Amino acid sequence: MISALGGSRFQIGGSTAAFVVTVALVASKHGYDGLVLATIMAGLILIATSFLRAGDLIKFIPYPVVAGFTSGIALLIFVSQLRDFFGLKIETVPADFMINL
Repeated sequence: MISALGGSRFQIGGSTAAFVVTVALVASKHGYDGLVLATIMAGLILIATSFLRAGDLIKFIPYPVVAGFTSGIALLIFVSQLRDFFGLKIETVPADFMINL
């Protein structure tokens, strides 16, 4: 959506999609309260990282690692959408469903 609508130089649309899987797992295991707690903790970590100026450490992570991570998450999201695309009905999907594929 970000790319299609133009976005801005401050929006990130690539690797942030990886957190969709994490958020779904947290929500399914710990419910809404766990999701709120995880969101607050992530915000505190981001604030601490910015005060420590630790964002510069990203330059030490090789590009193939970042590209592989992003591609892996894209594949995981694609596979998770196949059920809806083909109209398959599953009453309950366990949290570790993707691991068992």
